[in-house]
Amino acid sequence: MTVLCKKASWAFIVPCLILAILASPSMAGFMDPLDFAAVEQKDPLNKPFIGSAQSGNNVVVVGPRGLILFSNDAGANWAQARVPVQSDLVAVDMASQSKGWAVGHDGVILATTDGGATWIKQLDGRMAGKQFVGYYRKLLEQGDSSVEAALELVELNYRDGPALPFLDVWFRDEMTGFAVGAFGSIVRTDDGGQSWMPWAHRIANAEGAHLNSVVGIGEDVFIGSERGTLFRLNAELQSFDMLETGYAGTFTGVTGAGGVIVAYGLQGTIYRSTDRGDSWLEVAELPRATINDAFLRGGDQGYVLANQSGELIVSDKRFAKFEVIDTGVSANFTSVLEVADQQLLVTTLQGLAKVSLTDHRMIKVAAQE
Repeated sequence: MTVLCKKASWAFIVPCLILAILASPSMAGFMDPLDFAAVEQKDPLNKPFIGSAQSGNNVVVVGPRGLILFSNDAGANWAQARVPVQSDLVAVDMASQSKGWAVGHDGVILATTDGGATWIKQLDGRMAGKQFVGYYRKLLEQGDSSVEAALELVELNYRDGPALPFLDVWFRDEMTGFAVGAFGSIVRTDDGGQSWMPWAHRIANAEGAHLNSVVGIGEDVFIGSERGTLFRLNAELQSFDMLETGYAGTFTGVTGAGGVIVAYGLQGTIYRSTDRGDSWLEVAELPRATINDAFLRGGDQGYVLANQSGELIVSDKRFAKFEVIDTGVSANFTSVLEVADQQLLVTTLQGLAKVSLTDHRMIKVAAQE
């Protein structure tokens, strides 16, 4: 298992917590997680999970050591997926009920075509190190001097091996998607992941800041990063422009709809834009715990946010008023979905749980309900 703790960025907070739980005091007998399939877990529902995604009734959750669980009935019943690696997985996206992608440490990108039951590896850090360095060297040899900085970044990122993680993945449809990660890692596919192309030369991120999240909102694509920085895809130029928000900290994610963009992050920080990210205002008085995930409820009902203190925040769409649901448990909420009307599924470092928006009860997910 490889976990990086080099920077005090949210991008590494959750992986480092997992390291504290799982790491062995000795490296004796180390097995490269890229070389071994995930093992079957005896009690998988109570393992740590970091990311989740859904499409229709299909729900997928991902966690350490290649653990993926899937449900075909909106989270009522779960099964462990067949996964070809033991790398820690931190994010997943379902483009449809059958096709989805998961990403994580060791530069891993996995894909499923059967709703999450089985996964194949499309990319890892070993492959990327060779392919991406070769890609930029070829462009440089052909006279494209604009890729010099991208080549330097890629060579630096893979100099010590394949360890760097992808931290998020998002697909517009079953063909086109992005994965982003530590130290400016960014790749794109237009063929469903059959090939992944480096995009370090197509983003205004010369310093190689961590790219923590990626999401499509309307026709736009946004990336959350460090130092109050966001990036927005310029569709005409096919490159990501930097957006300044006035915030100095880290954004862990972005959500929104209809030109209204909400960026969230450390210590309960939320910035809101009503003009596709051209200008921003801070939302005040939210609980000061890092927000790890958020989404806009269907029917424009408002937002649900999950933080690392085990609180859920239910807000109207303008954040003019909000309710804090204290579940009464000491749990780090790592992601949240609304799997049924008024019923949330949360992933935590202690397993899966469901929270009712009507009575605020939190119930651990059992093997069968």
